[in-house]
Amino acid sequence: EVGHEVVCVDLDTGVVVQGELPVDLPSPVWKTLHATLRQCVKLHVTKSDHVFSHSFERQPREFPQRRVRLAFHDAVLAVIGSEDVATSKGGVEDVHFGRFRYLWDDQYQDKMVFFDEAGYLASSPVVMRPFRTCLIATQAFSEYIVDHNGFTDDEASN
Repeated sequence: EVGHEVVCVDLDTGVVVQGELPVDLPSPVWKTLHATLRQCVKLHVTKSDHVFSHSFERQPREFPQRRVRLAFHDAVLAVIGSEDVATSKGGVEDVHFGRFRYLWDDQYQDKMVFFDEAGYLASSPVVMRPFRTCLIATQAFSEYIVDHNGFTDDEASN
């Protein structure tokens, strides 16, 4: 049995589970991933019972392993809401990683950094909110925010 604090994301099947509860993977993410993977595989079909199979190449091309890996990488970034993912319209996917609140501790002259979860969810596309609500509760998301923004113990104390 998986605890409620664990979120499992299976991008191969489009299934997301938090504890025992299924959560829908946002359809724009899995549709884009599916289309990209289908395009990658379609070019490498050499044998098929398809009616137009005579038009397929008889020798397989080199499989685009890098492109497939990038498709999954882009899917993960789209789920999180990263500036690194371009949309099909030439724009940039929703960006939320400037959302931080700082709490200064005069006693130690340190600052504590808090991610603005409410702002992140409020500015997320509606279709992404249910998934992201579950995602922000995970330690993996916290670690991603720290890694993505370069916060370390040394920098936080400056």
